[in-house]
Amino acid sequence: MSHNKLCSIADIEHLTKCRTLSVLDLSYNVLEDPGVLDVFAAMTSLRVLNMIGNPVLKHMKNYRKHFIFGIRDLCYLDDRPVSDKERACVNAWSKGGVEGERQERIRWKEMEQEKIRR
Repeated sequence: MSHNKLCSIADIEHLTKCRTLSVLDLSYNVLEDPGVLDVFAAMTSLRVLNMIGNPVLKHMKNYRKHFIFGIRDLCYLDDRPVSDKERACVNAWSKGGVEGERQERIRWKEMEQEKIRR
């Protein structure tokens, strides 16, 4: 569905009826309303989402964090995979802001160093 000039929530809300849709490419449309996240969050099978080229990426502060937090089983967003570490940091950010995320990054670094020492 890339390059289709989709611009509103109404243009994509029917996708919530596609219960088994797991990969969705909406790149290079005109989606700018942060409310599109609610549509994707309702898509329980969604694992891969490409939103590159949509204004929402620039208009929504912390776009990637919000989308990873809102779409619980997302494995790949735009041009990058969602790692376990990134998801954990996003979850910490949602609870404790920047400081919560910083603490989680420290925790992950310590765990990674511990693995190396073994």
